[in-house]
Amino acid sequence: MTVWITAMQVHAPARFQSLQSDYAQAEALRLLALRVARQHWQTTHDVRWLMPMLLQARPGELSPAELKAAATVADSTPAYQTLQYQLARLALQAGHADAANTRIDAMLAQPHSSQSIATRNRWLGLKLLSARTLNGFMLAAPRKLAEPNPGVPIPNESSAAPTVEIRYDSDFYQHLLHDFSLAELQRVRLRTDISADLRKTLTDIIWTRAVLLGDYASATALTDAVVQGRDTTRTLYQRFKSASSKAAKKQAATLIFVNAPELSPTAIQQNGNAPYWGCAYDYNANFMTFEDPPRWGNALTPNFQPGTQRQAAQRQRRLLHALPLRSDYLAPSLLAYARQHPDDTEVPKALHFLVAATRLECPGGGIHPRKTTANYSRDAFRLLHQRYPGNEWTLKTPYYF
Repeated sequence: MTVWITAMQVHAPARFQSLQSDYAQAEALRLLALRVARQHWQTTHDVRWLMPMLLQARPGELSPAELKAAATVADSTPAYQTLQYQLARLALQAGHADAANTRIDAMLAQPHSSQSIATRNRWLGLKLLSARTLNGFMLAAPRKLAEPNPGVPIPNESSAAPTVEIRYDSDFYQHLLHDFSLAELQRVRLRTDISADLRKTLTDIIWTRAVLLGDYASATALTDAVVQGRDTTRTLYQRFKSASSKAAKKQAATLIFVNAPELSPTAIQQNGNAPYWGCAYDYNANFMTFEDPPRWGNALTPNFQPGTQRQAAQRQRRLLHALPLRSDYLAPSLLAYARQHPDDTEVPKALHFLVAATRLECPGGGIHPRKTTANYSRDAFRLLHQRYPGNEWTLKTPYYF
């Protein structure tokens, strides 16, 4: 049993595969676990040894006989769900998404009572990858809590019907924000079956990405939706919307970004992380493959996406990943605008926020390396104090970082 547990638990390190020493060690352990599981299976033909075999296998590493043995295990066997899941996973990794989809649909068609909520959620995670249409992808997105906590009713309160909350898991957001182009994200945003929170999140992300990618037409069309709930900066969004040139759009967007640090492109990396725009991370120390699909290898893209959409998403993703950190991106444009438009009443506040951003824009302990020798915080501080002495935003900026 100890050997079986060990063979089940061997996993890849949370590192880039380019770290050869770590990856080579993990690969050696994986192959050892696969070999030991295979030896026990060949000796005993005990179905339990099929589980670590399939769990550790990659496409092409199992014989037709081994795959057939796993596929023909009776559905009354405790190992059945695990083996079916790993067969679907291997099919996805091998590029046989349609075959995987057939298997996944058969499992999802089983009575809910035959699967735990957590198990069904895992199948839905694979369905995100195998679905043949966007509609199929979206139908697999909502999840149930495995351990719901309904709470205790308050005595003497009205018994109104509870609001049904649509919940999504992290794999849905990862695929949505990593694999979808702007055009595809727009299609999701316009669907009527998504939660209000998701629509708001997508509205902000699409607007931000459109601006950063220079797609000002798409950003302008979304501006009225983005401004909802942002009354204190409404005039800045109207300024962006009415700007007639790309240069004016960029200047107006710069003022918005400085005032709205919550706006971020949320560019998902290959590891599934979504570092804040103002942060950089040590990618070598934070690499993890997506949870659902495969445990081994790079994350897969949804089956329904045509090649043109995948290429568009990849092109946009490269551009977003190549962006300078937030303050490094905003500072040159903002400082130039501030020097050219000293009478703009928005300038002092923007300079104050730029100074603050150089220290506070990377929350949660992320790494914020400076990628430029220019001291933007100092330049903004000096410009603020020289041109706007006594201004409320100047008084709120006693030092720079």
